[in-house]
Amino acid sequence: MDDKKVLSNMSVKENNRDSLTLSLHRTEALFDGILAIAMTLLVLDIKIPNPEGIFTSADFLQTLGEMHLTFIKYFTSFFILASIWIANNREMHYLEKTDNTHMWLNLYCMFFIVLIPFTTSVQDDLSSIPLAIILFHMNIFFVELFILLRWLYIKNHKQLIKVGAVKKEVLQKHIDKSIALMIVPLIALVSTFVIDEYSNLLYFLFFFVKRKR
Repeated sequence: MDDKKVLSNMSVKENNRDSLTLSLHRTEALFDGILAIAMTLLVLDIKIPNPEGIFTSADFLQTLGEMHLTFIKYFTSFFILASIWIANNREMHYLEKTDNTHMWLNLYCMFFIVLIPFTTSVQDDLSSIPLAIILFHMNIFFVELFILLRWLYIKNHKQLIKVGAVKKEVLQKHIDKSIALMIVPLIALVSTFVIDEYSNLLYFLFFFVKRKR
């Protein structure tokens, strides 16, 4: 009888462990899918303005030149999404399992990620309105905010981390990096009142932060 109880308890623990691991894998798969869709939707919003007025290669090149801000916005948004994907892979590499709070932090982050194609399109279509550009910067701010909250949660709930996978100092570096990346969209937001659409170029600071940290 005792042996049966022991085996039963072991089976329950194993099932719980598998369930938690599965949840982590499913969260990662959902996150990857959301990012892939968001990246794809970005390019679908790029359209040649007034194609009826293009008759020669020179007209076409001139039109592409006039669209340089559109391409900057597209590249910036794609670059941000790519950096989020890399950061998420790094985070998941450290984790053994997830829990309800961690999954919800991921879902909140995904909510703002799926808005990126929309806010990118809005700031391009309504480029003369500062609020449209600010909306994009606030979108990126909230994405980075929830990434920061995820790292803070992981640091305070070490049972989620694989044994020996990461040191406390490394976790703190990720938190410091997330704080720096969260400041970038705020700088871009303020600069909107000075350089308008070119404030998107400030997101190249993401690369500087990621390389220097």
